[in-house]
Amino acid sequence: MAAGLAVTRLRLSHFRSHRGADLVFDGRPVAVFGPNGAGKTNLIEAISLLSPGRGLRMAAPEDLARRPERLGWKVVARVLAPDGLHEVETWSEGERRQVVIDGKQAPQAALARLLRLLWLTPSMDRLWMEAAGG
Repeated sequence: MAAGLAVTRLRLSHFRSHRGADLVFDGRPVAVFGPNGAGKTNLIEAISLLSPGRGLRMAAPEDLARRPERLGWKVVARVLAPDGLHEVETWSEGERRQVVIDGKQAPQAALARLLRLLWLTPSMDRLWMEAAGG
């Protein structure tokens, strides 16, 4: 992230493989590592939901809930943006995703005013899909 932009706390509830998680960051770059299936990509996907749309993997809201419970899911983040510190909550208990910014209901589009996220994945840039000459 650019200077002045940071996720300083990330809390997950029943999101993908995470029953619950509470992570605190200090603004420095973070490397996520671990064995396959540990939930690394799910953490990144949760962060991607701090922007409008369906997130990094383009999943429908009902597909983000931890199984087998399927109680719905919630992502809460403390975000340091150029205009200050904000708390962002997004969740779904079914087909519709909800967003609250600083305690007030907001449309997903309002997320773009806090953080501008750009995702570049191997499938998007064809990096690992073509031969080396490509």
